[in-house]
Amino acid sequence: MLDARDSVEYGNGHIPGVTNIHCKKFYNELGEMAEPDQIKKIFAEHGIDLNKRIVSSCLTGMTGSVDYTAGKLAGAQDISVYDGSFKEWSKHPENPVEKSL
Repeated sequence: MLDARDSVEYGNGHIPGVTNIHCKKFYNELGEMAEPDQIKKIFAEHGIDLNKRIVSSCLTGMTGSVDYTAGKLAGAQDISVYDGSFKEWSKHPENPVEKSL
C-alpha cells in the first residue's frame, strides 16, 4: 500500500505499513509525469513490486490518484486507489493509526 502525501502530512498520521512515496516524485523538472523507466526506478527504490497488488492512498484519495497513474504508466496491472483514504480509515476507532513525527 502507498501513501502519496508529503512527509509532514504522512508523519501526522497514516495507515500502518504503508510506503510513503510523495506524488511529486513522479514528476520531472518540467512538471510533467516522468518517463515509465524513471517511475519504475522510484517504485523499486521504495521496495514496491509492480507485479503485486498495489493500493494507493493519501488523505482523501485525490493525491493517491497520481501514484495510481504513475503505477499504471510503469506497467502495474493490479493497482487501485483507496477512495476516502486516511480520512475514511481514521474515522473508525478500531483502525490503528501510526505517526512518525
